[in-house]
Amino acid sequence: MSTTDILEALAALRTRGGTGNRLIWSAGPAWFVFTGAKGQKSIRCEAAAKAWLPNSVSMGLEQTSLLRRAGFARDGQPKLLGRTFDCEVSEIVTLVRPLFESVYKQRDEPEAVLFLGEAENVENARLMTAMRRVSKERSMDARQAVYRALLRAELLVPIQENGDMIQMGTLGDRPVYAVFSDWGALRHWDPRGHRYKKVKGSPYFLGLAQTEAGSVLINPQGLVGGELYRNEILAIAGAVRGVRGGR
Repeated sequence: MSTTDILEALAALRTRGGTGNRLIWSAGPAWFVFTGAKGQKSIRCEAAAKAWLPNSVSMGLEQTSLLRRAGFARDGQPKLLGRTFDCEVSEIVTLVRPLFESVYKQRDEPEAVLFLGEAENVENARLMTAMRRVSKERSMDARQAVYRALLRAELLVPIQENGDMIQMGTLGDRPVYAVFSDWGALRHWDPRGHRYKKVKGSPYFLGLAQTEAGSVLINPQGLVGGELYRNEILAIAGAVRGVRGGR
């Protein structure tokens, strides 16, 4: 991407889209994610951290020090260093572009992907309360409170370009999938954000029960999360069918 293109993309964070604008600037496995809002001058920038980089990219104290010297600090999401820019976009490019090589040893020309739109506003207070409870109280009642909250929740499901659910791994020979309670939880899994679809809990679990899913992760790598196994997925789907059949 040319300097002109990245300047235009950064400027778009302030002048187009909505409250959830973001720009992913990457070279090889290294990346910076910029977030902004239409009508707002401040642009937040977060740098790739060791947790999201392959082992081939060294990310030790030396690299962290270089980011800190460039004004990046840990004042947002855990494990990430970031800073807020209120300057001209040309100054942002002048400061950040050299960091691809000095910090991450990436010499390829960086590429950028721009997303413009409103911020995701899904919240699931009932679900979060239930999951915090089950982390402290290992009882069937606490577990069932999570099930009930999931059925009423609106969830974010990470998907591929073709719309298929992202497989997070396997449990035995069965695929493992994931759901997120909100946009912040999804960004704990991938700070760049990810393509997703918004689903209602009840139809989601009915559909998941028809797949070969071995389990579903709730907020993987998040501050509050968990895992439901196949028997639980089937039980939840059965409860939905029972409620619908009783109407």
